[in-house]
Amino acid sequence: MTVRRKNARRNRYWSAAIHRLEDAQGLMSLAQAGQRRRWRGACYIAGIAVECMIKYAVCYQHGLIYVDDKFPELIAGKGYDLVYGIEKANLSHAVRHPEIALVWNQVKEWEVNWRYAPDDGAPNECRRFVEACATFCAWIRRFIIQ
Repeated sequence: MTVRRKNARRNRYWSAAIHRLEDAQGLMSLAQAGQRRRWRGACYIAGIAVECMIKYAVCYQHGLIYVDDKFPELIAGKGYDLVYGIEKANLSHAVRHPEIALVWNQVKEWEVNWRYAPDDGAPNECRRFVEACATFCAWIRRFIIQ
């Protein structure tokens, strides 16, 4: 009998990060075209993209296929904690580098509870946040591939 795992393989985190960024950017486009209540959703989904990219980085840095092989807390209680994920990916020192520190400081303000926020969010603030998330994900890709 084969036991199926519930969590994603590391390559699925990579794919999910890219797709969630596209989703966030799509919502931003709708919002810019006059659709209301898309700003906060775009921010929330952009944060999910960062979370997925960080989980990919954890797997990559530790040679894991499944993140919970070594860090089950990243699937459970600490799964949405971006700072904790960065620590487990051994990137704490890297996010302090001037090249990415300002972007990281924006990105780490993400809150999973934004999914419940009834407000629309501020357009310019949300645009900056989604752009910061995209920049951060691209930086992790470059950092890991080097």
